[in-house]
Amino acid sequence: MIQTKRMRNDKAIERSLEITRKRSQWADIASRLSRSKVGMFGFSIVVILLILVIFAPLFTRHDPALQDLTNKFAPPSSEHLMGTDNFGRDLWSRLLYGGRISLLIAFFSTLLSCICGLTIGSISGYFGGKLDIIINRILDVMMATVLDGVDVVRRMVEVLIAELPYVTLLLRVRGNTATERWALERRREFDRRVAELLKAAAADGDVREDIEVRLVTRLVFGMINSIVEWYKPEGQYAPADLAAITPEMVFTGIVRSRS
Repeated sequence: MIQTKRMRNDKAIERSLEITRKRSQWADIASRLSRSKVGMFGFSIVVILLILVIFAPLFTRHDPALQDLTNKFAPPSSEHLMGTDNFGRDLWSRLLYGGRISLLIAFFSTLLSCICGLTIGSISGYFGGKLDIIINRILDVMMATVLDGVDVVRRMVEVLIAELPYVTLLLRVRGNTATERWALERRREFDRRVAELLKAAAADGDVREDIEVRLVTRLVFGMINSIVEWYKPEGQYAPADLAAITPEMVFTGIVRSRS
Protein backbone atom coordinates (compact mmCIF):
# COMPACT_ATOMS: atom_id res chain seq x y z
CA MET A 1 0.00 0.00 0.00
CA ILE A 2 2.75 2.42 0.98
CA GLN A 3 4.76 1.44 -2.09
CA THR A 4 1.74 2.10 -4.32
CA LYS A 5 1.33 5.60 -2.85
CA ARG A 6 5.02 6.29 -3.41
CA MET A 7 4.74 5.18 -7.02
CA ARG A 8 1.76 7.51 -7.51
CA ASN A 9 3.64 10.39 -5.93
CA ASP A 10 6.66 9.72 -8.13
CA LYS A 11 4.46 9.69 -11.22
CA ALA A 12 2.79 12.94 -10.16
CA ILE A 13 6.19 14.56 -9.63
CA GLU A 14 7.42 13.34 -13.02
CA ARG A 15 4.24 14.66 -14.65
CA SER A 16 4.66 18.08 -13.05
CA LEU A 17 8.32 18.20 -14.08
CA GLU A 18 7.37 17.30 -17.63
CA ILE A 19 4.81 20.11 -17.70
CA THR A 20 7.43 22.51 -16.36
CA ARG A 21 9.90 21.46 -19.06
CA LYS A 22 7.30 21.97 -21.80
CA ARG A 23 6.40 25.37 -20.45
CA SER A 24 7.98 28.01 -22.67
CA GLN A 25 10.00 30.93 -21.44
CA TRP A 26 7.34 33.35 -22.72
CA ALA A 27 4.67 31.52 -20.73
CA ASP A 28 6.82 31.80 -17.63
CA ILE A 29 7.30 35.55 -18.21
CA ALA A 30 3.56 36.01 -18.75
CA SER A 31 2.79 34.09 -15.56
CA ARG A 32 5.17 36.19 -13.46
CA LEU A 33 3.93 39.42 -15.04
CA SER A 34 0.30 38.58 -14.33
CA ARG A 35 1.09 38.20 -10.63
CA SER A 36 2.66 41.67 -10.38
CA LYS A 37 0.28 44.64 -10.22
CA VAL A 38 3.06 47.14 -10.86
CA GLY A 39 4.35 45.05 -13.75
CA MET A 40 0.89 44.80 -15.30
CA PHE A 41 0.39 48.55 -14.90
CA GLY A 42 3.68 49.30 -16.66
CA PHE A 43 2.99 46.71 -19.34
CA SER A 44 -0.44 48.24 -19.99
CA ILE A 45 1.11 51.69 -20.45
CA VAL A 46 3.65 50.29 -22.92
CA VAL A 47 0.93 48.49 -24.88
CA ILE A 48 -1.24 51.63 -25.04
CA LEU A 49 1.69 53.73 -26.24
CA LEU A 50 2.59 51.15 -28.89
CA ILE A 51 -1.00 51.06 -30.15
CA LEU A 52 -1.16 54.86 -30.32
CA VAL A 53 2.16 55.10 -32.14
CA ILE A 54 1.69 52.22 -34.58
CA PHE A 55 -1.88 53.19 -35.49
CA ALA A 56 -1.23 56.94 -35.34
CA PRO A 57 -3.45 57.78 -38.38
CA LEU A 58 -6.48 56.37 -36.53
CA PHE A 59 -5.97 58.66 -33.52
CA THR A 60 -5.08 61.91 -35.27
CA ARG A 61 -7.01 64.26 -37.54
CA HIS A 62 -4.20 66.55 -38.64
CA ASP A 63 -1.14 66.23 -40.82
CA PRO A 64 1.89 66.50 -38.48
CA ALA A 65 3.76 68.60 -41.09
CA LEU A 66 0.86 70.90 -42.00
CA GLN A 67 1.53 74.50 -40.94
CA ASP A 68 -1.13 77.03 -39.96
CA LEU A 69 0.60 80.30 -39.11
CA THR A 70 -2.72 81.87 -38.14
CA ASN A 71 -3.08 79.36 -35.31
CA LYS A 72 0.34 79.48 -33.63
CA PHE A 73 0.72 78.42 -29.98
CA ALA A 74 -2.96 77.50 -29.72
CA PRO A 75 -3.92 76.05 -26.31
CA PRO A 76 -5.23 72.49 -25.96
CA SER A 77 -8.76 72.09 -27.26
CA SER A 78 -11.08 69.53 -28.82
CA GLU A 79 -9.55 70.39 -32.19
CA HIS A 80 -5.93 70.23 -31.01
CA LEU A 81 -5.60 67.95 -27.99
CA MET A 82 -2.14 69.25 -27.05
CA GLY A 83 -2.28 72.61 -28.80
CA THR A 84 -0.02 73.78 -31.62
CA ASP A 85 3.62 74.82 -31.94
CA ASN A 86 5.21 78.02 -33.28
CA PHE A 87 4.31 77.02 -36.85
CA GLY A 88 0.73 76.08 -36.02
CA ARG A 89 1.36 72.36 -36.34
CA ASP A 90 -0.72 69.98 -34.24
CA LEU A 91 1.44 68.74 -31.33
CA TRP A 92 -0.59 65.58 -30.72
CA SER A 93 -0.08 64.46 -34.32
CA ARG A 94 3.61 65.29 -34.23
CA LEU A 95 4.02 63.38 -30.97
CA LEU A 96 2.46 60.19 -32.34
CA TYR A 97 4.17 60.30 -35.72
CA GLY A 98 7.48 61.17 -34.07
CA GLY A 99 7.01 58.14 -31.84
CA ARG A 100 6.78 55.94 -34.94
CA ILE A 101 10.18 57.17 -36.10
CA SER A 102 11.69 56.62 -32.64
CA LEU A 103 10.20 53.12 -32.51
CA LEU A 104 11.66 52.22 -35.92
CA ILE A 105 15.09 53.53 -34.93
CA ALA A 106 15.05 51.57 -31.68
CA PHE A 107 13.92 48.38 -33.44
CA PHE A 108 16.48 48.46 -36.24
CA SER A 109 19.36 49.56 -33.99
CA THR A 110 18.61 46.66 -31.61
CA LEU A 111 18.27 44.25 -34.54
CA LEU A 112 21.55 45.46 -36.06
CA SER A 113 23.42 45.18 -32.75
CA CYS A 114 22.11 41.64 -32.23
CA ILE A 115 23.11 40.57 -35.75
CA CYS A 116 26.58 42.12 -35.47
CA GLY A 117 27.14 40.80 -31.96
CA LEU A 118 26.04 37.25 -32.80
CA THR A 119 28.05 37.21 -36.01
CA ILE A 120 31.28 38.51 -34.49
CA GLY A 121 30.89 36.39 -31.35
CA SER A 122 30.19 33.24 -33.36
CA ILE A 123 33.18 33.78 -35.65
CA SER A 124 35.46 34.54 -32.71
CA GLY A 125 34.25 31.55 -30.69
CA TYR A 126 34.32 29.08 -33.60
CA PHE A 127 37.75 29.88 -35.03
CA GLY A 128 39.44 31.14 -31.85
CA GLY A 129 43.20 31.49 -31.85
CA LYS A 130 44.69 34.53 -33.55
CA LEU A 131 41.36 35.63 -34.99
CA ASP A 132 39.87 35.77 -31.49
CA ILE A 133 42.86 37.85 -30.31
CA ILE A 134 42.52 40.25 -33.26
CA ILE A 135 38.79 40.73 -32.68
CA ASN A 136 39.37 41.34 -28.97
CA ARG A 137 42.05 43.90 -29.71
CA ILE A 138 39.76 45.73 -32.16
CA LEU A 139 37.02 45.81 -29.53
CA ASP A 140 39.53 47.04 -26.96
CA VAL A 141 40.46 49.92 -29.24
CA MET A 142 36.80 50.76 -29.82
CA MET A 143 36.05 50.69 -26.10
CA ALA A 144 39.15 52.75 -25.35
CA THR A 145 38.04 55.46 -27.78
CA VAL A 146 34.48 55.49 -26.46
CA LEU A 147 35.19 55.31 -22.73
CA ASP A 148 37.54 57.56 -20.81
CA GLY A 149 39.24 56.58 -17.58
CA VAL A 150 36.45 57.94 -15.38
CA ASP A 151 33.85 55.84 -17.22
CA VAL A 152 36.00 52.71 -16.96
CA VAL A 153 36.47 53.05 -13.20
CA ARG A 154 32.83 53.97 -12.61
CA ARG A 155 31.59 50.96 -14.57
CA MET A 156 34.01 48.66 -12.80
CA VAL A 157 32.53 49.77 -9.48
CA GLU A 158 28.98 49.38 -10.81
CA VAL A 159 29.68 45.82 -11.99
CA LEU A 160 31.42 44.94 -8.73
CA ILE A 161 28.45 46.11 -6.66
CA ALA A 162 25.87 44.49 -8.94
CA GLU A 163 27.71 41.13 -8.93
CA LEU A 164 29.15 41.39 -5.42
CA PRO A 165 28.88 37.68 -4.39
CA TYR A 166 30.50 36.47 -7.61
CA VAL A 167 33.26 39.08 -7.56
CA THR A 168 33.97 38.22 -3.92
CA LEU A 169 34.28 34.56 -4.86
CA LEU A 170 36.51 35.41 -7.83
CA LEU A 171 38.88 37.43 -5.64
CA ARG A 172 39.17 34.49 -3.23
CA VAL A 173 40.31 31.90 -5.77
CA ARG A 174 43.88 30.63 -5.43
CA GLY A 175 44.26 28.46 -8.52
CA ASN A 176 43.62 25.12 -6.86
CA THR A 177 41.37 23.84 -9.66
CA ALA A 178 41.27 24.22 -13.45
CA THR A 179 38.34 26.63 -13.19
CA GLU A 180 40.13 28.77 -10.62
CA ARG A 181 43.28 28.84 -12.76
CA TRP A 182 41.21 29.92 -15.74
CA ALA A 183 39.57 32.68 -13.68
CA LEU A 184 42.96 33.88 -12.44
CA GLU A 185 44.35 33.95 -15.96
CA ARG A 186 41.37 35.97 -17.22
CA ARG A 187 41.82 38.41 -14.33
CA ARG A 188 45.52 38.79 -15.10
CA GLU A 189 44.74 39.29 -18.77
CA PHE A 190 42.36 42.10 -17.85
CA ASP A 191 45.05 43.65 -15.65
CA ARG A 192 47.50 43.53 -18.57
CA ARG A 193 45.01 45.19 -20.91
CA VAL A 194 44.33 48.02 -18.49
CA ALA A 195 48.08 48.45 -17.98
CA GLU A 196 48.52 48.76 -21.75
CA LEU A 197 45.81 51.42 -21.91
CA LEU A 198 47.44 53.35 -19.08
CA LYS A 199 50.83 53.05 -20.78
CA ALA A 200 49.37 54.47 -23.99
CA ALA A 201 47.73 57.28 -22.03
CA ALA A 202 51.06 58.07 -20.36
CA ALA A 203 52.76 58.18 -23.77
CA ASP A 204 50.12 60.66 -24.93
CA GLY A 205 50.73 62.82 -21.87
CA ASP A 206 47.30 62.19 -20.34
CA VAL A 207 48.60 60.68 -17.08
CA ARG A 208 51.71 61.09 -14.95
CA GLU A 209 54.89 59.46 -16.24
CA ASP A 210 56.77 59.44 -12.92
CA ILE A 211 54.73 56.50 -11.55
CA GLU A 212 55.19 53.04 -13.02
CA VAL A 213 52.08 52.01 -14.98
CA ARG A 214 51.75 48.51 -13.50
CA LEU A 215 51.96 49.97 -10.00
CA VAL A 216 49.14 52.40 -10.81
CA THR A 217 47.05 49.51 -12.12
CA ARG A 218 47.57 47.47 -8.97
CA LEU A 219 46.84 50.40 -6.67
CA VAL A 220 43.63 51.35 -8.50
CA PHE A 221 42.43 47.75 -8.66
CA GLY A 222 43.36 47.25 -5.03
CA MET A 223 41.22 50.19 -3.98
CA ILE A 224 38.27 49.06 -6.10
CA ASN A 225 38.52 45.41 -5.08
CA SER A 226 38.65 46.39 -1.40
CA ILE A 227 34.99 47.41 -1.72
CA VAL A 228 34.01 43.74 -1.36
CA GLU A 229 35.51 43.73 2.16
CA TRP A 230 33.22 46.39 3.63
CA TYR A 231 30.37 47.20 1.24
CA LYS A 232 26.89 46.06 2.25
CA PRO A 233 23.89 46.49 -0.09
CA GLU A 234 21.72 47.55 2.86
CA GLY A 235 24.30 50.05 4.10
CA GLN A 236 24.32 53.85 3.97
CA TYR A 237 26.12 54.16 0.62
CA ALA A 238 24.01 53.97 -2.53
CA PRO A 239 25.61 52.14 -5.51
CA ALA A 240 25.29 55.22 -7.76
CA ASP A 241 27.02 57.45 -5.18
CA LEU A 242 29.85 54.97 -4.66
CA ALA A 243 30.33 54.61 -8.42
CA ALA A 244 30.57 58.40 -8.76
CA ILE A 245 32.90 58.99 -5.79
CA THR A 246 35.44 56.25 -6.64
CA PRO A 247 36.67 57.64 -10.02
CA GLU A 248 36.81 61.12 -8.50
CA MET A 249 39.09 59.76 -5.78
CA VAL A 250 41.25 57.98 -8.36
CA PHE A 251 41.72 60.91 -10.72
CA THR A 252 41.54 63.97 -8.47
CA GLY A 253 42.45 62.62 -5.04
CA ILE A 254 41.26 63.95 -1.69
CA VAL A 255 43.35 67.12 -1.46
CA ARG A 256 41.28 70.27 -1.92
CA SER A 257 42.42 72.47 -4.78
CA ARG A 258 43.88 75.78 -3.52
CA SER A 259 43.76 77.57 -6.84
